[in-house]
Amino acid sequence: MLDKKIFLISHIADPDGATPVVLAKITFKNLEYELVELKDVDSTLEKLFDKFDEYDEIHIVDVNVTHEMALKIDADDKLKNKIKVFDHHFSQMYLNEFSFISVIDEIDGRKESGTSNYYNYLIEICDNEILRRNSVSGLVNHVRAIDTYDFKEISKDDASKIGFLFDIFGREEYINHYLDFVLNNNDFFFSETELLLINLEKK
Repeated sequence: MLDKKIFLISHIADPDGATPVVLAKITFKNLEYELVELKDVDSTLEKLFDKFDEYDEIHIVDVNVTHEMALKIDADDKLKNKIKVFDHHFSQMYLNEFSFISVIDEIDGRKESGTSNYYNYLIEICDNEILRRNSVSGLVNHVRAIDTYDFKEISKDDASKIGFLFDIFGREEYINHYLDFVLNNNDFFFSETELLLINLEKK
């Protein structure tokens, strides 16, 4: 694990916003996070400015700052060096003009999500055995598939199970559930209990 204090801002609405919290928890020793709506990203970030020195970095995943906020950050080296944005929405590609923002819509024809972009970054910066487990990459790919409707690698039915579990558990329990899962399993699978819950939810 990396000995950094990170504040993570991610999307409140779906598994692609919640799963980056799981990834960050197994990568960084000290993590605080907040899940927000897109419209609240700037205001959430501004609240952190008064205690900016408390954190080594601020990561923003699956949501993005406004152009006005990007300009404000870009004009301040202290802010620019601490903030990193990982987005995948094509409508935000124009923000790639800023060095601290990375918006990747697809790689080699494969649609990416906020979770998969963040995962690719964490793999690059951290030699972490847990991050490289099939349980983690499997979770990331299921989330990527359901979020982007890219079902070439994973069937729609299998990918949709992640969405059902997110709805059943709620955000915080989903995070706790999959954190425990990847810490205790090398491969990705759905347990009999999960499948039972999913079938009940479908009915």
